[in-house]
Amino acid sequence: MHRAVVAVVGSLAILLSSGSPVAAKCGKDCESAIQTTFKSCKAACEKGKAGKDCRKSCLSDRTAAKKTCKTATNPTPPDCGQTTTSTTVP
Repeated sequence: MHRAVVAVVGSLAILLSSGSPVAAKCGKDCESAIQTTFKSCKAACEKGKAGKDCRKSCLSDRTAAKKTCKTATNPTPPDCGQTTTSTTVP
């Protein structure tokens, strides 16, 4: 009886610690688009110490984009799960 309880608790713990089955996986197309955006952002920054904050900003943007992509239900390029907003220029 004790072994059965331990097995059930162990199985439950494994199921709860695994990812949500509803969330889709961030595909190679999205990962590639995120990496390309990161590289172009970094390339626009100044070299050396002067561009450190710019590069940090690029890195945090990439991290946020990856996290958003992984939690999206259907991530597809070009937005890969990120919400898009439109603005009008007067």
